[in-house]
Amino acid sequence: MPSAETFEALGMFAPPDAPRRSSSQSTPAPTPPPGSGGNSTGLGFDYQSFGVWNIPRDQFTLGGFSAWSNGQPTPASAVPGSGSARFTGNLIGIHGKPSSGGQTALANVVLDANFSSRSLGFASSNTTLNGIAASRLDLNGTLTYAPGSSSFAGTLRSADGTLSGAASGAFYGPRAEEAGGKFNLQSGGAAQFTGAYGAKR
Repeated sequence: MPSAETFEALGMFAPPDAPRRSSSQSTPAPTPPPGSGGNSTGLGFDYQSFGVWNIPRDQFTLGGFSAWSNGQPTPASAVPGSGSARFTGNLIGIHGKPSSGGQTALANVVLDANFSSRSLGFASSNTTLNGIAASRLDLNGTLTYAPGSSSFAGTLRSADGTLSGAASGAFYGPRAEEAGGKFNLQSGGAAQFTGAYGAKR
C-alpha cells in the first residue's frame, strides 16, 4: 500500500492502515497549486508517486508547468552491480506554451537498465495529447548514474527532433524494484514538454 504521505501529497485522505515513511526516507511531494494536471494514482506503483500540473495564467501569475517524482529511494548498495532489467510503466506530461497553457500528454515508458554499464535506455511510445495520438512526442534517450549512486540523469529528445532537454530520476524500492523521475524539454522557447514517469520490473 502507498504510504500515508503519498495519499496526503495527492490531496487524499490516507486509509487508517497506510504506513508512514521513516524520517530517513524522502519527503512527501509538494501540494500542487490550483490548476489542472495528472498523477500516478491507480497505476499500481508500490514505492513511488509522480505527476504534473498546469498552473493557469491570470492577473496574478504568468502560469507554467511543473512536475514531481517522489518515493522510497533505493540504497545505493542495493542497486545491482551487474546484469540487466526492463522496467515498464507510464509517463504523464504537459505540452504547450507555459504562457498560454498546455495539453495533457500520456504515454507508455520502457527503461532498459544495464547495471554493468550503469545506464538506462529510455523510450516512450503511444503518446497522446488530450486523447489524440501524438507520436511526434515519443521520447528517447540514455540516462546514466555514477558508481555508488541510485540516482540517474541524461538527455531526452522527441521523435520529431524539435524538443530536447534534461531528465533525471532514481531507483525506488528496497532492491531497485521501480524507477522513476521527471523531465523538461524545450524547443527554442516555442514549446515546452514537462513531465514525470514511473516504471517497475
